[in-house]
Amino acid sequence: MKTGSLLQGAAALIFVTATAPVLAAPVPVDTTSVSNGFTDLFSTTFDGSLVPCSGSSPAYCTFFGGEPPNPIRAVIITPTPTGAVNGVPLGFASAPAAGSYLDLTRSGNQLTLAGGTISVPSLILQIKGGTPAATDVSANGAGVVFDTAPQTATLDANGRAEFLINLAPSTAVDFSDFTTVAFAPIGSCAGPLCSLISILTLDMVRYRLVIDYDPTFTYFTADYIGQTANNSLLAITMNSVAPEIAVSDSVAPPADLLVAFGDVTELTSASQTVTVTNSGSGNLLMGTVAGSNPLAAPFTITSDTCSSATVLPAATCTFTVTFSPGSAGSFSDTLDIPSNDGDEPSITVTVSGNGTAQAVPNISITDSVAPAADQSVPFGNAAVGGTANETVTVSNDGNADLVLGSVAVANGLLAPFSVVNDTCSGQTLAPAASCTLGVRFEPTAPGAFVEAFDIPSNDAADPTITIAVSGGATGLATPDIEVKDDTLPSDDLVIPFGNVTEATTRDRTITVTNVGGLDLTIGTIGDSNALAAPFSIVTDGCSAETLAPDANCAIVVRYAPPATGNASDSLNIPSDDPDEGSVTVQVTGAGIAAGEGGVETPSPDGADGGFMAIDPATLLLLGAAGAWGWRRRSGATPVR
Repeated sequence: MKTGSLLQGAAALIFVTATAPVLAAPVPVDTTSVSNGFTDLFSTTFDGSLVPCSGSSPAYCTFFGGEPPNPIRAVIITPTPTGAVNGVPLGFASAPAAGSYLDLTRSGNQLTLAGGTISVPSLILQIKGGTPAATDVSANGAGVVFDTAPQTATLDANGRAEFLINLAPSTAVDFSDFTTVAFAPIGSCAGPLCSLISILTLDMVRYRLVIDYDPTFTYFTADYIGQTANNSLLAITMNSVAPEIAVSDSVAPPADLLVAFGDVTELTSASQTVTVTNSGSGNLLMGTVAGSNPLAAPFTITSDTCSSATVLPAATCTFTVTFSPGSAGSFSDTLDIPSNDGDEPSITVTVSGNGTAQAVPNISITDSVAPAADQSVPFGNAAVGGTANETVTVSNDGNADLVLGSVAVANGLLAPFSVVNDTCSGQTLAPAASCTLGVRFEPTAPGAFVEAFDIPSNDAADPTITIAVSGGATGLATPDIEVKDDTLPSDDLVIPFGNVTEATTRDRTITVTNVGGLDLTIGTIGDSNALAAPFSIVTDGCSAETLAPDANCAIVVRYAPPATGNASDSLNIPSDDPDEGSVTVQVTGAGIAAGEGGVETPSPDGADGGFMAIDPATLLLLGAAGAWGWRRRSGATPVR
């Protein structure tokens, strides 16, 4: 039994991972984990001698010459497990590299143990039996010192090595002098068995140490059973520190392993940061980020400080994921983050994003000549000296402002074409807005004409639109009057009012249209041939008017017979039409007494009769045209 100093404090773990015996960064035994420390103590002084091994005994039972007689120990350690502490073991001039440690070196499949120190905090040993029923011993410090003489074990395919070391009669592996542990300070033992403490021998004569490495040989779990000179058995767990990977990103929620970029405009980029934290107590060795599961476009990894890095406990590394959609659409991918974390050797992160259409203008051109979108304005044939006009409409079908340049400047129109009523040059059109251009064909000589003009804009796809124009000219343009009325046939220059009951009125409309190529100037209606009663003009929209080509005006003529009898008259419509300087329109009508024979104006037969009135003049026309198969004979009734 030794009476030297107590082993208080901690030492360092020295661990070599290379195939050749080259030292790696120390991996200390975890002095903060509650799973580390003393887990059991069997004492032959209180529990009886070891019993022979049986078929159900552990394989190493024979190495210790037996096992405890029952699973219930008479010595209980509190706390269990006891944990470990940092400090300098007594007898050391200075602390080892890091806390409690095992000096391990690996060369190929050979693992060498060349010393180490494991120290524990204060604990209570409760010894069952006696009166009262238990004896409580306050142990102020204890530890295990491993012999520095090298011991070698072979690693199996799972990275596991078992050291079975017999030191008898040596005491190089020592749980310390129990008397000193228990009675320093004096009075730390209470109970009927305190007198037996001084004869308790805990000098180690043999031990079993199992080292089980993680796949990267970075950290390990270690189980120790030491046998004292009086066959007491002490069990200790001494797992090394282990790394623990934690991954977060800059998109909330940060720990969901999803980097969601949301909407990003096509042809632009957005970046998010992924942070890897080592929340464990051992070094976190990183592999190559996205090495086995690379990202594909439009995702890329930039600013990577994680790949192949060693991340110390509580430290971090980062890498950036960039999303650069080249087109609109939804995109997703995954990447892997490998490390030596035993529980999570590879973390998978999902990245996603939506490419949205870039805000761009889009110019659209239509014109008033079908087909509207062919970027061609054919005027057809026009008379020399005449004028023809068409309209070009410029629209913005895009989702950004369309900025228009000066129309027909870089490629201007030559006579007989011209741009008039330009509301587009220099304008900015918002999405869905439009503007118009007037294009005029005004030939001064016969011939065929072809031209083009440009419409510049900031549409990247169509920065310049070219509009083709064409037209032909034959003969001279002149005004040309056309006169129609609202009785059939409309162009016979005759207005038959038909039978109209005396003392009533009926109106008819004359429409005058300029179907020529030059303006038509109209004189005073009826200037040389005015209407007389019972005929009159009630509305004159034509006298002294100038009608442009295709324009028209209207004249309303009234027949108001004061008594029965036939009436007729005419009026003239003067103009500067070179072929028809004055057009004469005939008017006729017959005044009839109410109830007399002939065709009278029908009236509805009751409000719900469903009968629609037809004026006599229309009936006469229908009869004359045979629409109903009627014929009118002088002095006769209508016949079929």
